[in-house]
Amino acid sequence: MATAAEYSEETSQSKPDSPVHEEEYEHVRIRFQYLKSTRSVKDCFVGRLPKYINPCKDEDILKGEGNSYSIYNVTYDQEFIISRPLSLEKDVCNEWFSNRPPSEDMAWMEIIRKKRSYPKSAKYGMKFSFRGVRIVGGSMTSPNTFVGHWKLLATNDRYEHMEVSVQAESLKVNIEKHFDIDDLFDTNDVFHFKLEVAFESLHDTIIVHKTSTCLVMVLNLKSSPKIYKQTPGRTVTAIGIQTGFENVGCVNTYCIEFDLCRHELTEIELLLARFIFCGFHVAYANLKTTFVNSACPAIALATDDFEVAYAWQCVQSIGYKVTDQLSPEIKRYIEQLCREKASQIAQIFYNLAVRLIEKPFFFFREELDLIIQRTTKTVNAKKDVPSHCSLAARVMLTPTKLIYLPKEPVFQNRILRQYGEDYFIKVLIRDDDFEKLSNVQSRALDNILDRMKEIFKEGFNIHDRHYEFLGCSNCQLREHSFWFFHPHDDINAQGIRKSSGDLSSEMCIASYISRFGLCFSSTQRTVDVDKDCVEYIKDVTNDKYCFTDGIGCISPHLAKRVAKELHIYPVPSAFQIRFGGCKGVVAQNPALGNEKDALCIRSSMKKFESDSRNLEILEVTRPEGDFT
Repeated sequence: MATAAEYSEETSQSKPDSPVHEEEYEHVRIRFQYLKSTRSVKDCFVGRLPKYINPCKDEDILKGEGNSYSIYNVTYDQEFIISRPLSLEKDVCNEWFSNRPPSEDMAWMEIIRKKRSYPKSAKYGMKFSFRGVRIVGGSMTSPNTFVGHWKLLATNDRYEHMEVSVQAESLKVNIEKHFDIDDLFDTNDVFHFKLEVAFESLHDTIIVHKTSTCLVMVLNLKSSPKIYKQTPGRTVTAIGIQTGFENVGCVNTYCIEFDLCRHELTEIELLLARFIFCGFHVAYANLKTTFVNSACPAIALATDDFEVAYAWQCVQSIGYKVTDQLSPEIKRYIEQLCREKASQIAQIFYNLAVRLIEKPFFFFREELDLIIQRTTKTVNAKKDVPSHCSLAARVMLTPTKLIYLPKEPVFQNRILRQYGEDYFIKVLIRDDDFEKLSNVQSRALDNILDRMKEIFKEGFNIHDRHYEFLGCSNCQLREHSFWFFHPHDDINAQGIRKSSGDLSSEMCIASYISRFGLCFSSTQRTVDVDKDCVEYIKDVTNDKYCFTDGIGCISPHLAKRVAKELHIYPVPSAFQIRFGGCKGVVAQNPALGNEKDALCIRSSMKKFESDSRNLEILEVTRPEGDFT
């Protein structure tokens, strides 16, 4: 079945068999998705179309492939030739929605035209702006069901507006709540906020519901919008609660309603054409909307198994498109699964989270049953993890929410090896589009930094555990990732830091983090080196330079032992190491002897005192390919 882009190219040279002049004709493709049966399209649509719309090829019918929702799993694709293109969308929509049987209420209809059929202005990067729109945030629970949670409505104040603008050049949709008169900005308590949605963070289909008085456009999100707060003379990145709706990060869908008495239909249609030029599909549907005044309560599983509770949080943190479907019946079913599939249930939840996060909507019970079938045997994920890696839990902190992520293999470090990974969690700080936070404006990230500071000072809870900040390596700090730890058995974060080495002389916070961060370097454990085999030597320097900064020596005998432990052949000439409180590179020195272990540490390599005796390896020298 051809895509919209492929169809545009495929039909660009097509010629009708009719004697009427070619310019009067246009080839279009009409696609129906989420059908129960093709019979409804053939009987209630194709046979009732106006005479200027005629089928010209056999239809393509797909069942169980492509888009499906429960029993609505049929896609019908038909090519037509038309002779009056200006009234096509109106006539086709009227015929389908007037004659569509009730059994096909889930169906989407998409009209795929050659791009040259649209106005030239849709091709270029003009800006679209609509004031006085009605916007609701929520979720899609089926192809045609929208559940609203947050009404972005203006107050009765005549100066306050909701505005939607689309910047076609920058490929962004902006949703703004603001005031018209500058005199109202007499205090910082009055502000307007903006939600910025990048095109790439949208699912590829714009759903449209049209009546005689309004047109509703539905945008399904892959990630949450960025939020900006604007006060007099200042624009800063905001956190979710500053929009007036604490759970804004749970919103997966925005529903935008245009009043056709106020907004020109031709301009809205031009905007839809622009979306098509940018690679989106536009599907017409009979949208059903409901509104709930409070968030659907999350289900707290009655389990003593932390990993099961954590894996379930990975599912629930996806947003309203999950929690809106967690009925009492679903809760009882999940609790039953926890009893019957105790050895598999955590992996089932992890797999379910990975599957659901990619979908704009789904039938939760069927998706869960499908994952259960695919997870057919007891899965021990640790068996597939390399010996130098550990499975680590991860959470992502964004300006609007905390996202729980399935465990993934991470390179081990000294701390994980010593204490085990079960009570550690990796916290990633990200913007709402999952990119690293950055801003060139001074203090523009103050709100987010305040929220981060609270997490670092107070920690956070997951199920029956409380996690507190532990530390990070320099590399992890650059990547905005940090390790947190759950205290247990008289072991806490402060105790781990104290036992890792003597850092009492470090008064500078940045230096302390950097020094302690050596323990979090991603390394492979090799051999323990006896104290008698370690020699601390001076650097080679002159008045201006240190010629051996961070460079020590290793005997060939010890190098062979290390290479054997790493399963490397031939033996590398140099190793990047962590040894106690030392860091740097050691190179083989034949003068140290081929029959004894010897490790020479320069003064510049030693950062602090530590009792750790294992020679940990980050990297080794290896042959490089010749590309000349």
